[in-house]
Amino acid sequence: MNEKNEAFSESEEEEEDLDDDADDDNDDDDEEETEGKAPQRAACAMAVGVGSWADPECRPGCAHFLEHMLFMGTAKYTKENEYEVYLSKHGGSCNAETELEWTCYHFDVANDFLEGALDRFSNFFVEPLMHEDAVGREVRSIEAEFQETIRCDEARMDELLFRQVGIKPFDSFAWGNAQSLHKGDTVARDMMKKIFQEHYHASNMKFAIISTSSFEDLESMILASALPRVRTSPKLPLQPFSTTSAWRRSSWHSRPLRILPIQTSTVKACSLVRIIPLAERLSLRLIWHLDPISCLTDWAQRTEDVCAHILGHEGTASATAELRRRGFITDLIAGTGTEGYSKSAACGSWFIILIHLTPAGLAQWPIVVDIIFKYAAKCHAELEKQSKEETDELLNELAQITTLKFDYGEQYDHSIEIVEDLSISMLPLYSADQPRSQLLRFNAGCFIKPDPVKLKAMLFILQNVNACHSIQLLSTEFLNASTKSIDNDTHNVLQRNSRLGTVRPDRAPEIEARFGTEYWRDELDPELLEYWASPNNEYDLSLPEKNAFLPKSLSLLPPSRAVSIAAFEDAAAKIDFHAEHFQLKAGKLPVQKKRKKLALPPPPQLIGKTYKNDRIKKDNQVSANESAATLWTQFRRSTGKEETDEEFIIVPREVDASPFEFAPGYLLCKRLPRFERPLAQIRLRLFSPVMLQGAGALAHCERAVARSLEIIAEQAYAATTADLHYSVHSSEASVILKFGGWSEPLPRLLDLVLKETVTQLQHWGDKDLTKYAAADDKYCRALRNAWFVDSAKQARDMRLILLCPELRASPTAKLLALSSEDVSAPKEFLVDALMHGNVDESYGETVKAIIEQHTGSRDLSYDRPPVRVARLASREIRIIQGSIDDECPTTALEMYWQLGPDDAALRVATELLESILEEPLYDRLRTQEQLGYTCSCGSRWTAGVVGFGIRLVSDKASPEKLQERLRVFLSDFRQNVLGLIDHDKSSKKRNITNFADFVQNDFLDHCKGLALGKLEQESISDVTDKDWTAVLDRLPFSTSIVEAIALRYITPQALCSTFDRIFGFGPPPHAPCLITATVGRGAPWLSAPHAASSTEYPVPPRALLDGTLYPDDTSLLAAFQQYGCNTPDDENNNGDNKTEEGPFFEWRGSSL
Repeated sequence: MNEKNEAFSESEEEEEDLDDDADDDNDDDDEEETEGKAPQRAACAMAVGVGSWADPECRPGCAHFLEHMLFMGTAKYTKENEYEVYLSKHGGSCNAETELEWTCYHFDVANDFLEGALDRFSNFFVEPLMHEDAVGREVRSIEAEFQETIRCDEARMDELLFRQVGIKPFDSFAWGNAQSLHKGDTVARDMMKKIFQEHYHASNMKFAIISTSSFEDLESMILASALPRVRTSPKLPLQPFSTTSAWRRSSWHSRPLRILPIQTSTVKACSLVRIIPLAERLSLRLIWHLDPISCLTDWAQRTEDVCAHILGHEGTASATAELRRRGFITDLIAGTGTEGYSKSAACGSWFIILIHLTPAGLAQWPIVVDIIFKYAAKCHAELEKQSKEETDELLNELAQITTLKFDYGEQYDHSIEIVEDLSISMLPLYSADQPRSQLLRFNAGCFIKPDPVKLKAMLFILQNVNACHSIQLLSTEFLNASTKSIDNDTHNVLQRNSRLGTVRPDRAPEIEARFGTEYWRDELDPELLEYWASPNNEYDLSLPEKNAFLPKSLSLLPPSRAVSIAAFEDAAAKIDFHAEHFQLKAGKLPVQKKRKKLALPPPPQLIGKTYKNDRIKKDNQVSANESAATLWTQFRRSTGKEETDEEFIIVPREVDASPFEFAPGYLLCKRLPRFERPLAQIRLRLFSPVMLQGAGALAHCERAVARSLEIIAEQAYAATTADLHYSVHSSEASVILKFGGWSEPLPRLLDLVLKETVTQLQHWGDKDLTKYAAADDKYCRALRNAWFVDSAKQARDMRLILLCPELRASPTAKLLALSSEDVSAPKEFLVDALMHGNVDESYGETVKAIIEQHTGSRDLSYDRPPVRVARLASREIRIIQGSIDDECPTTALEMYWQLGPDDAALRVATELLESILEEPLYDRLRTQEQLGYTCSCGSRWTAGVVGFGIRLVSDKASPEKLQERLRVFLSDFRQNVLGLIDHDKSSKKRNITNFADFVQNDFLDHCKGLALGKLEQESISDVTDKDWTAVLDRLPFSTSIVEAIALRYITPQALCSTFDRIFGFGPPPHAPCLITATVGRGAPWLSAPHAASSTEYPVPPRALLDGTLYPDDTSLLAAFQQYGCNTPDDENNNGDNKTEEGPFFEWRGSSL
């Protein structure tokens, strides 16, 4: 697979933060070229032509250190986190990254607040303060980043490769850590400032901005910012450049001078490096180094990308297909990266073929490598024999795909990616030889003019065994296998060398100094190299065939009889949030002005009725008065009291909420005029009651999905190459299928994928180990690695397993169930489907026919059962586990407060609290107290139950210490920001000054930023994902608009009441809290003097529940449901959450 063709992730976050639609879920464009895709969010980026390779040898990491320090305040905006606070309360975000040859800073924000954000951003590059009191904290932050990276096998493999090259700058330490920076001593600070002085100036910086504002307005904003005051560039010294000098340039507008070819290294080519991984992995990497000249002048041809397409192809006669048929591999990815060591203007690029092996493939690794070399040689030979017309047809097909994607597709989902890529592309590193007229197409990955001569030359290099730099073999066998000598007298060269993959060498491993990677490096057997280089016609290999999934038509279907809508676009203009709408009077409530009517979009159109008990009501409309009254009641309930003096003053008027009750059925969404292009999106959910039969059913379902993906990979690869996308994954006892791309061929891809998915689900108990060995091995290894290294994921998953035991199970429980349980497979399915884009009723009927053909068209006698979530009873429940990884240094604390069944008021209040709390939490616990690199909070929506969560990950503190520091922060925030002061348990008094400050400076801005984020839609996939979330969560399509309207009416007092209810301040009722913690068994604090013994924290699957040890998941879950869930006779219930409704919430869906 070409690594640039990855589309949907095969696994996705199953429990979503409520604001993920606007921010995180689709982390996946210039003005004339992206007509119809104008983003609603403004974004800016500044790329600077200097990176980690400019670090002084005595202080590696200084460029990264500088990137951190620029965020620590400027002469105009002196507070360290003022920039982040401004963005946070206006719906924005920011980040930066330091690469080898460049550093890029970027942000996005609601358009209305672009000017203020730009002014703060631009001052980074003019008058940064770089306060010395922030130095220690940021060095520790860099150390925390490094500690996260050091446990990543991929990073360890890269570091080992580059250290072994043996020439500068490859052996430089680009990451940086506390040791390399000498804890931020005077020399490190001086070197950091020197990089700023020498490189942060006009000629070495490129700026990109995107906004819906007019060009004139943007120009005015830029001129009013600090950007015109960026220093002019100094002259470069007229002296020879050394290999370590700052960027080896002849002028600021030229590329870095070429570093000597890598072949001058003392390291011999094509060595075998055997590596011990941290997690359970079997993989092989073939690595070539390509001269920088090829990647510098190849911007129009993209020869490396064409080679990646050919060698990474998964079609019938490809190397990948041959290796899969033999059961040797599960995946193959070929290509170069786009940044860092992978592709450098000064040093060239690394072409890597990464292969994920099966145990059979590991045992036969020489044959795996042989097939790769033979495939490269066969492709080169066929190209040499082809006529010019035949070669042009292959290259033109690739050019056509990338051009279509640029002209019609969705290269970007968010504005921030546009400006980031543009600013980097404009640097002389990449754009010195390319005309600006082609910049956008280059930036979007278009093959401007593929060159067959260059393609043949590069394939000649890649099929040459002696040109291969090295082979890396990563296997846990080197850790676990017994020490045995290899019989070098074996006459069969393949048999003799295959044992190198399964036998631990009889000498001690070498240890890489920075990451501690254990490895053995050996010269390869000359006879094996000769075997790989010899001609061999044993394998059926050839160039990729013509792509059958290319769209035959790009025409738009005629509009359906459904009325087109533009309510989302209108809503942003009609809902106006301005400070003058709220008039704060001392000690009194805000007063709001009246607002105009806002129409909501109608629901999708139903295509056909498939079920007897179809409950969809197309014409069900709730009157404005009813919807307003319901909404107001929900907001009053969110305070925890029906009668309160902190009510909302103005009730929404004239709101057509268009409630929509979901039921099983086929849904066709309306066409949106803004996205009139030949694209479509299809979503499916398959469900059967059989999938609710515990860990065994969940594991069999997931394994069936893994098998289906393995089987269709060869046929479906052509579709992904043609820019069609698909994913299949198991989620909460259902199977979710997603499809996107050109509308005309998309049903064919749906037919292929759905047919095999249903087949595998209906036969998920098939024990044909030979047929499914590769897929089963990949799935089981993924389960064993699921919690390895990542303590935060382990803590999060444990919380969800306890809350949703019917929908979740631990990796250990799934593995045990696969080996011990036989679960009946589903024979029929309940199906939900959603379509968006270039579709009409006829298209919908075609899709419906495909679905019915494979899932069955007969009426089903059951409804989807309600989703059950554990109802927490005790005030605080603590679950503690040790990490799976013996050496994991981090401890994760996950605190979850359960508020109750879904309603609009709770959703809005918790999302607003997240927006307001997130930046102060991060600034206090991460930046100031340096507890850890991860400090986050968020609204939680768990199968119809609203909650709030805080997650802390630290290598410095125990769960108890983290909880204590969090409690102090929350108390201080309550008093200093919200102005709430407790005098006794039954009363509270407000600090009017602090509260007025909060309302005037923060509250309204957060409301507006959050509301506008809910109305944003930057792509057709963004629209589809929002509506699909409504289907999955059984909520109305108009939910985001209703919530945006609700943000117009929420009061600061209601937010304060929600804060107290969640975190246990003030009088009851308080939300019950579930704490799940994972203690890293390699955490430094465990070995510190007076630290708790590591034996106090159990190793999984054992766990502590409020101090009591339970031996496995089953006993822990049973104890939790007895002790931690609400029942009528629960003695531990103190009355805060007492009900007579049993131990579970049941979610059937919402009508508003």
